[in-house]
Amino acid sequence: MGRQRLEELVNIVSRLSTSYAGIIEEMLRDPVVELDEESFDEALSRHRLLVVDFWAEWCAPCIVYEPMFTDVAKRYSEPGRVGFARLNIDEAPRIAERYGVETIPATIIFLEGRQVDSLIGAVTVEALERAVKKALSRLQGPEP
Repeated sequence: MGRQRLEELVNIVSRLSTSYAGIIEEMLRDPVVELDEESFDEALSRHRLLVVDFWAEWCAPCIVYEPMFTDVAKRYSEPGRVGFARLNIDEAPRIAERYGVETIPATIIFLEGRQVDSLIGAVTVEALERAVKKALSRLQGPEP
């Protein structure tokens, strides 16, 4: 193999490793992102499917639900495509009001920025998984 060809291959591998490094780094992070009023709409636009847990620190069922939500997030999140997030309603009351959240925990599923499903209360892992799978089935085809 000639030196020029070898240099081309090194450049290709370097570019690939750089582009994949960000994806791998994101996958290793906690799959659940904390949102606030400033970051909510950006998160909606960044993911084709976004699953949001509306919660509050004083809410005992919310505390029970969090590890279940995180468990499902670890199995179904896909950077840039499927995201999972939490929104503290006390810190972002306008967002909670926008989506009519009156009971927590409340899980709202957004597809292409539009609300397509909601779950009220500390639902089981199975119920959350069913709702996520149902929404994922609607994510057919390439990104718009």
